[in-house]
Formats: sequence, C-alpha cells, structure tokens
Amino acid sequence: QKTAYEMLRSLVGSEMCIRDRNTTKVSIVLKNMNLGDRIMEVLAPELQQCGHQIQQLDLSWNGMTEKGCAAVMPVLNAPHIRDRLTSLTLSGNRLGNYCLEQV
Repeated sequence: QKTAYEMLRSLVGSEMCIRDRNTTKVSIVLKNMNLGDRIMEVLAPELQQCGHQIQQLDLSWNGMTEKGCAAVMPVLNAPHIRDRLTSLTLSGNRLGNYCLEQV
C-alpha cells in the first residue's frame, strides 16, 4: 500500500501535470481533492523539483489553511518558480492574512 507521499509524487509526475504539446507549459490541477495541510506540506518539495516548468497551478477547494499555505508559498515565491507561474488558484480554502500577503 502506497503512502500519501508516494501517491502524490506519482500523480504530480503523471496525470496531474498536463503538458501542452506545443510548448513547455505545465499545468497542475489538484482542485477539489480535499488534500488538507499535511499533503500541502508533502507537495511543497515536489513543487520545488518541477516548479520551474509550472505555469498554472490550481489548489482550490482543498481544505488548506494558513499552515498548508505556509508550506507551499515559500516554494512558489522562489524566483525560478514565481517568474514562470502565470496562474495560481487558491479559492475555496480557509486562508488567512499571511497567505494573502504572500500571493
């Protein structure tokens, strides 16, 4: 039986990364999966690895709070990721002021 980390890693590496055949654009859609803060903490290092390719990231409706946001936002604000990321969707999560200031 796979751990949550192994499952997430395999998803981010396969069907969750939607590549545009004509460009190097990568979209990751993880919306409405109720991943929560713990999985966001696991997701952060994975985003660090493939983040330079991500142009669109949808983490909406995942039950993420300030804790999950605190794990993900430093990675997304890294210059090699931030400069390429054109769309970030966080709607439907319970995010506080810290997260909103980081976006």
